[in-house]
Amino acid sequence: DELGLSRRQEELREVAIQLELAQSHQAALLVQQPLREQARHEAQQAAHAAQQHVTRIEARLHALQQLQSRLEHNHKLKAWLEKHKLESLPRLWQSIRIEPGWEVALESVLGERLKAIALPDLAAAKVWLADAPPAPLAMYAAQPGAGHSGNPELMPLRQWVEGPATLLNEWLDGVYTVADSGEAWDMRQRLQAGECLVCPDGHVFTCSSVNFYAPQSELHGVLARQREIERLEQE
Repeated sequence: DELGLSRRQEELREVAIQLELAQSHQAALLVQQPLREQARHEAQQAAHAAQQHVTRIEARLHALQQLQSRLEHNHKLKAWLEKHKLESLPRLWQSIRIEPGWEVALESVLGERLKAIALPDLAAAKVWLADAPPAPLAMYAAQPGAGHSGNPELMPLRQWVEGPATLLNEWLDGVYTVADSGEAWDMRQRLQAGECLVCPDGHVFTCSSVNFYAPQSELHGVLARQREIERLEQE
């Protein structure tokens, strides 16, 4: 009948509309698919690059830490430190912050003293006079001290170094800096007894001597490595 035919025609129109909407939606998805694939690919590449960066940092950090750990290669000294519960106390090289470019100069001046142990109270070391360590070892009091005064005409190495004030004031007293060996040679006659000049290469000059620096142990580069370790740990 006409009523049924009209109803079926209406249903057909609704189905046609729904089909058209579905086809439009499908077409939109097909257009978006390449964009989604590209975005997914770029995200995967970014994640891979980030992971590679992390891996490189971790590898470099591990290598630097391994080099620093070799500073304690003396097994007898290590056992002595463990016996007196000193193995976990900070070393001087861990407490120092120095202006970039002057690391070698400071290593040249301080040498093995960079491995000195910070004691909360230096009086504790008195008992070890009867039980001395089996290898050369310096200790120092880890409290702040007085300021530094010196030759006003020269640039003290101390001004480039941050760390235990009392100790550095004592060990770097009379140590001055110059830009290069040539300048040191020209200025050494101005030095008083007990004073010296050091250049970024580590060579040390007094009024009557020259001490040429050359890296000879695991200590070489310890300050630069420590700075890089701290930077990598912050990334």
